[in-house]
Amino acid sequence: CFHQDILPPSIVADKGSCVNCISVLARYINDHSDLRRTNAAFEKLGIFSVAVVRATKDIEAGEEIFAPYGEVYWNNRTRS
Repeated sequence: CFHQDILPPSIVADKGSCVNCISVLARYINDHSDLRRTNAAFEKLGIFSVAVVRATKDIEAGEEIFAPYGEVYWNNRTRS
């Protein structure tokens, strides 16, 4: 697990380079065009070159998680 020796397992969502593994929980977080639906945010931990996800509102069991991907993500997608 990426940085498992430094970061607690409860905040690690990406298992290193295994982007297609079911264990990569961040893959289930979506962006939404209606920012009022946003209930989470990605927070970069610059010293580790990783990000954690923080709830910005209460999230009920079974509720979809929405966090803005950011302008850089969408700009890169439209250039491809």
